[in-house]
Amino acid sequence: MTNSGTMRQAAAGSVAALAIVLAVQTYLALGHDGALLRGALADTDAYLRLARVRELITSWGWFDPLIARANPPDGFVPHWTRPLDLLLVVGTGLLLPFLEPAAALHWAGVFLGPLLQVALVAAALWATAPLMRGAWLWLVAVLLVCQPLVISSFMVGRPDHHGLLLLLFVLALGCSIRQWLRPADAAPAVWGGALGALGLWVSVEFLVYIAADMALLGVAWLLGVGGAGRLGHRKAAALFALTVAFVGIERGPDLVFEADRLSLSHAALTGFLVAVWTALRAAEGARALASRGVRGLALGVAGAAALAILLPLRPELMPMAAVDPFYYAKSFVHTQEIRPTLVFPPFSWDDTVLRPITYLGPAVLALPGLWWLLRRAPTAGRWAWLAVGAATAVCLPLAVHQIRWAGYAEALLVLPYAAVLGEWAARMETALRPGLVTLMRPLGLAAAAVWIYFPAMVQAKPYQGFAETHAGCPVGELSGFLSDPAGLGGSPKRIMALYDFGPGLLYRTPHSVLALPMHRPHAGYGNTYRAMTASDPGEAERIMRAAGVDLVLVCDGAAEATFYRTGDGDIFWKRLVDRRAPDFLREVPLPDRLGETLRLYSVMPPPVANGGG
Repeated sequence: MTNSGTMRQAAAGSVAALAIVLAVQTYLALGHDGALLRGALADTDAYLRLARVRELITSWGWFDPLIARANPPDGFVPHWTRPLDLLLVVGTGLLLPFLEPAAALHWAGVFLGPLLQVALVAAALWATAPLMRGAWLWLVAVLLVCQPLVISSFMVGRPDHHGLLLLLFVLALGCSIRQWLRPADAAPAVWGGALGALGLWVSVEFLVYIAADMALLGVAWLLGVGGAGRLGHRKAAALFALTVAFVGIERGPDLVFEADRLSLSHAALTGFLVAVWTALRAAEGARALASRGVRGLALGVAGAAALAILLPLRPELMPMAAVDPFYYAKSFVHTQEIRPTLVFPPFSWDDTVLRPITYLGPAVLALPGLWWLLRRAPTAGRWAWLAVGAATAVCLPLAVHQIRWAGYAEALLVLPYAAVLGEWAARMETALRPGLVTLMRPLGLAAAAVWIYFPAMVQAKPYQGFAETHAGCPVGELSGFLSDPAGLGGSPKRIMALYDFGPGLLYRTPHSVLALPMHRPHAGYGNTYRAMTASDPGEAERIMRAAGVDLVLVCDGAAEATFYRTGDGDIFWKRLVDRRAPDFLREVPLPDRLGETLRLYSVMPPPVANGGG
């Protein structure tokens, strides 16, 4: 194919990818009875993120991550960091000339995901351009925007850091590809280290990619690949320098060791990477290092020394150490994103066949395709494809273990998958008549992009995103009642409600909420559960008064019934749902539709003891 033909295909592919983004995002925005247009967001994290950004805009307390109205009186500090907040603040500022501040923040949150997905298309084309023949390159963008977890990560109405992470991941991968193709050029390794630090700032889960990338550099150094030591040292230095800078920008004077949020723990870890690569570079001049065995020994000693020094920091480097065990047992284990993609044994169509195909179906062709590409690539290209393979070797097992990692695996699998499909299309052109090629090629490529959705359709379940209701509980509509300045919205209250209702109430009302769907320990979650499952109303009253609760919200719905189920006893939640509240609660009348499933109670002041004469 001529260069002009390649450019035309790349341009057409880019347009096709953007058209898919527009079509899918529009479908999501207009679906669910137009809930998004009425102010709904995709999930609880979206509500909590915008509530947090609103506090940032109001107080300008950049170094204070506390959400004061969550988990009163202590407040709540999420594990999130500021880069996504900053993008939302910038988006809000750009919309302020046209909208009121609250609306500007809301719509900045609604459109951030699709805008980042457009950036992902450009990033994918740039990152893979050195590896892919021109006729294949456009396939990468088209296939990438069709992957289920990629769509979810950039969903309209979902201002979430997973999309930003995926964008940085693709950019960092592009730098790694270029560092192997141009080992004498310092820029790709330095930029790769900088992007690694930025990804680490967004979320410490980016350590997974950093580990895979550094491991491949270590293997290359061990095998005596020219320039590997220099590349590793440059990348580690940039990673460390920017991580230290981002720790200061994120935390200011709060320089502590913390596991699940960028801190001195991660500055120390990246600093030891610099120490290891400095030692290896210094030792490269020794003649004995020409032996692969001696190189392996040197690498092992350097790594063991770093691990020995880091061992005392182990608890501060384990993100799951910050998870509340009670929350983990009751809620976190049931979260969709941490479910395994593949369950076997026991065998079931949904867990063993349909769900793995939906999220990781391209692996069927991509893994053998990657092996084929490695075998036929020249030396420099082979190491570039090994950068894709090393990341896949880490991310694919993680994606099998937990769905949340599937977005990374999808982005990696798309590369060899697109290469295999491109080769198929090229061979078809020589084997078939032009008329058949014109018909078969677009049909075949379209089928290759969407076939994974047929298993998804078989196992499809109702989607709750953008819904104003949660399992039949119209909490979105209730928020307007709670915010009415002539009524309950006239003064701030503390609300005890199901943890999944907390972020929406926090974002939509002026009130505080006790419980949140967040894994970091917070007393409000446990207090809510203990009060609602108490068999003695007096125990529930003691918990509520100690927490300063003003309003209690319950819903006669499956979500709460499942969460609070402790047996057949007459628990406090059941009393409230059945309108058998004790004397210290007074039911607040609700509009007819709201009152069908919701019950709202006001906590009465404690009785005043009579004084003696």
